[in-house]
Amino acid sequence: DFTVELGPDGWMSEKPWASQLAEELGLADDLVTSNDEQKKTYLLKDGGLTPLPQDMRLMVASDLDAIRDSPLLSDAGKQGYISEPGRARELRLLALSQPEDISVGEFVRRHFGEEATRTFAAPLLAGIFGGDVERLSAHAILPQFCAWEKEYGSLVHALQSTLGKQPS
Repeated sequence: DFTVELGPDGWMSEKPWASQLAEELGLADDLVTSNDEQKKTYLLKDGGLTPLPQDMRLMVASDLDAIRDSPLLSDAGKQGYISEPGRARELRLLALSQPEDISVGEFVRRHFGEEATRTFAAPLLAGIFGGDVERLSAHAILPQFCAWEKEYGSLVHALQSTLGKQPS
């Protein structure tokens, strides 16, 4: 009783261009939207499906307690998330001083570490973009996160602010 996505027949609604094209082509009535109330993303771990922690947007968590409770990460991997908000100033300065683009892998590693890159970013973005996070452009693939990094430094704080939550 659940839907399994089959690949490039979907897109992220935060980027309206595909929806606009479907409307222009007269295909708007054929679109099937997601049911966000029942939306749950699973990752394969140890041969079974494990749910993504609650309130995550791709690999950015707004609920650090959900990260602490997640079986998807080791204690060291969890620490990458827990320490990220405390490095907000450092991350913001780095983003403002770095004019060139970097890979998605490098971007996620500098915020959350290698384990988050392998566990969350690589499989989730491969499913959406079909590419290697070490070769995908952070500015092209994650423009909102790059903007948040320049404004907030911490992606955790930025997502919490966007969702109207108190920063951790």
